[in-house]
Amino acid sequence: MPYKTKYELVAADVEELLQKYGTRDPFKLADYLNLKIRRRNLPDGIAGMVGELWGKVIIMLDFSLPEDEARYIVAHEIYHHLDKHPDVVLSKKALWGDWFEVKADLFAASLLICEKPRWSETEIEFAARTQVPVRLVRLWFRRAA
Repeated sequence: MPYKTKYELVAADVEELLQKYGTRDPFKLADYLNLKIRRRNLPDGIAGMVGELWGKVIIMLDFSLPEDEARYIVAHEIYHHLDKHPDVVLSKKALWGDWFEVKADLFAASLLICEKPRWSETEIEFAARTQVPVRLVRLWFRRAA
């Protein structure tokens, strides 16, 4: 069996969800997975988190997040739920060194990025056009380097 990179493994998880649910929209995907989304005023430094309360899985989002960031955070938190690892909180300043966070970010990038940049398009232009945070664009396309 050939070795698969972390990118390939996470992309395979996304592909499986796409085949099953037919959407890249993290809000729709959360609904299909029976994950409730609640927007609240979260403490400083916390953009989102996922947890279980009274038998329901809830993704909490800071209400101040712009829509592209909210899409990213929901996708990121979906992966935390699917990966079933210990509870990890996502701060507004991503913790890139933590493997759980990197995997969740790779999942979010794979879910949200479904095309390649246009000829001569910068990372920033691509991120703006596709409404994906620049840091995810850089993480996802760094794999090709």
